[in-house]
Amino acid sequence: MPEQYLPLVYMLINLVHAAVAIPAGTISDRVGRERMLAVGYGFLAATNVILLIPSRGVLTAIAATCAFGLYAGTVETMQRAVIPRYAEQKLRGTA
Repeated sequence: MPEQYLPLVYMLINLVHAAVAIPAGTISDRVGRERMLAVGYGFLAATNVILLIPSRGVLTAIAATCAFGLYAGTVETMQRAVIPRYAEQKLRGTA
């Protein structure tokens, strides 16, 4: 991919991240944060599988970018919610 498109890739990752974060948190309230964290790591695995596809066309790049945005939006949200549960009481505000 030409370097001039990298800002667009970064923008798409952030758009997907922002669109997914709140719904992922809502779903995690029903199914559990640890389970949603596992789903987020599944999105990372999907990103890696997409990048293994020999075709390096625009659709492959868009699919990988969106999958990575799904990973980022899900995992970053869930990690922040899960860490206080496992931290000691005295470290809850700083863990």
